[in-house]
Amino acid sequence: MLNALTALDLPHGDLVVPAIGLDPATMISYGTVNVPRNTAAYGLGQADHIHVSPDEAIDYSSVVDRPADVAAELVARLIADHRAATGLR
Repeated sequence: MLNALTALDLPHGDLVVPAIGLDPATMISYGTVNVPRNTAAYGLGQADHIHVSPDEAIDYSSVVDRPADVAAELVARLIADHRAATGLR
């Protein structure tokens, strides 16, 4: 998604504040899609939405040059916030 957004010819500053969220945040599971799972969680500890509060600005060029690194950081924050909100570990 970051590649698609930075490919658009939109005005931007030197610094950007990336944000991420899920709405609705139901039926979330952790792991990788290529590893079969034999467990699931239904309805317990669900959150209506999870939004990572944007808290720091980064260079726009970092988003363009290293989108995977920026995305990994955003996803890590999203998972941490979801676990905190739901009590899941």
